[in-house]
Amino acid sequence: MIFLGLAALFFLPIIESFSRDFGFLILIFGTVCITLDHILKRREPRGWIPFLFFLTLVSFIPSLFYSISIERSLWEFTRYVSYFLLFLSFYTYSNKDVLCRYFLIPMVCVNSIILSILWVMFSFLPQEFSTQISGMNLFFPTFGHNRISELYIFSLPTFLFLWFTSDRKRKYVYLFFSISTFILLVFTQSRGSMIALSISFFLYILLSTKARNTLPHFISNVFSRLLSSAGILISVTVVFLIASFAYSHFFVAPGNDYSAIKGFYKPLWNERRIEYINHGFAGFQKSPIVGTGLETFRYVSLMFQTEKDHWSWYLHNHILELFIETGILGGVLFLSLILILLFQVNRSVQHSLDQFGVLLPHALFISLMASGIHSFLDYDWHFLSLFLLFWASAGILIGNKNTLKIWHSRLSVISLCILFGLTVALFILPKSKNVIEKSADLLEEKKEDEALQLLLSAYTFDRANGDISVKIADIYSEKGDWENAHLWYQRAIILQPFYQKYSLMQDIVVYLDEAESALGQSSFQEAQYTIRKAKVIYPYIYRLQTSTIDTLSTSEFEELIKSLKKESQQWDPSDMEILVSVDTIYSLNPEASLWQ
Repeated sequence: MIFLGLAALFFLPIIESFSRDFGFLILIFGTVCITLDHILKRREPRGWIPFLFFLTLVSFIPSLFYSISIERSLWEFTRYVSYFLLFLSFYTYSNKDVLCRYFLIPMVCVNSIILSILWVMFSFLPQEFSTQISGMNLFFPTFGHNRISELYIFSLPTFLFLWFTSDRKRKYVYLFFSISTFILLVFTQSRGSMIALSISFFLYILLSTKARNTLPHFISNVFSRLLSSAGILISVTVVFLIASFAYSHFFVAPGNDYSAIKGFYKPLWNERRIEYINHGFAGFQKSPIVGTGLETFRYVSLMFQTEKDHWSWYLHNHILELFIETGILGGVLFLSLILILLFQVNRSVQHSLDQFGVLLPHALFISLMASGIHSFLDYDWHFLSLFLLFWASAGILIGNKNTLKIWHSRLSVISLCILFGLTVALFILPKSKNVIEKSADLLEEKKEDEALQLLLSAYTFDRANGDISVKIADIYSEKGDWENAHLWYQRAIILQPFYQKYSLMQDIVVYLDEAESALGQSSFQEAQYTIRKAKVIYPYIYRLQTSTIDTLSTSEFEELIKSLKKESQQWDPSDMEILVSVDTIYSLNPEASLWQ
């Protein structure tokens, strides 16, 4: 059964590049197959790392209940449970050389080659083809540089060590792939990947110096070639960094239009990682203990951005992102897990240089260090396959069949049951996108109450989704429930301050409708209060000066409201200015906040 699971996971980098949802199903299926084999053979590890990994997962659970998007957090938590089970299985597998030689290394090399070919092919296709590619792909640049560079973090060291240790017939083949991968890495324009690989090669050389002098079976010419390769990589990285710095400071002036960043390299003045960290810090202050919930940074960034389009799906620092999403405890435990893991892998590799015959553990160790370093610079661990490669490599490298302590427990069984439960829940709970579409159909059938209940249920599991709040507000507005209409429009504005011009316009219209209704009931003072409140929240209504309102007679005030109502029918959301103060909304309508 394990071979069925491995076969399912083999092409995951390619599959997720075209469909992340299908790739997620493949990850779950592969995990179940491999874990069942693990359970049936009664292999269970004993040690700090499996326990710490499990404890880290437990620390994530409170963030699920307090998440601003339970839907997204459940998907992400399921992914972590899958990696935990795969790590346990690889960690305890008796024939690790088989896993390394016939699964992990071929998976890295084959997918790297195929995705590189796809990159070249799509580069020559018309531009309309590239617009159909998923943003989370591993072969074509969509958000900045080409993310295949993160896969090259694993494939380049592998090809190099295969070249160092292969026989003459295969040596030139691996040399070709080593050179090709290196050239393609440079063309991905990924500074982070090049820096991470350079640092990991340098650290490996330092860590291996002692082992090279004490272990007689270390191949000296391999170490010499490694020094030369590392020197070339570090030199090219330095040149690339200098060139990109010169480009952004001397060839592209800050303030140029977006087309300027499509040249040699994105200018440094367009680098926004510091802004994303500020967004994350603002979110962390709102919920430092349990966090905002796994996979919710995109919502946090939307809420706290200070300029339009200056937000991101991910923080570009996986560790800090987990501090924000899971709180202090979750972040500390995960960081400790990664550091202890790398320390143990180093000890295992340095004391078993020929464990798999051709020094492949050393290539994987370099890749592990580079992947860990790069997780501080980018979001590659959000790719299903790249995080899988990290945990699979770690599980294979830690310990060996002679030293690994095995005991039987129910940890894997419990985790597998949790995985089954989460998977079932994910498929039972409707997705927000589908709920919004279904509610639109119900509204066309004049079933407002059913649509409202459906949307309110969806909001429970995806509170930070501004689109749901807007749809709920529209229904309340049609029903004449002014108070709830204001609440939901203003909540949508808080969630996406720079992208809710429609909500801003509609909320102003609701205030006018409310004032008109109050006048119709001969409640002049209530109508005045309504407009004053609107003026405080929305300075956009420049005609409604407080002093003017106080001096108007009832008839004059009524004429003013009618005039504005007529004028509002010609308003265009795209012309609305976001002049609303989120803090003002919080003070006047605290229920609109996610953290109340």
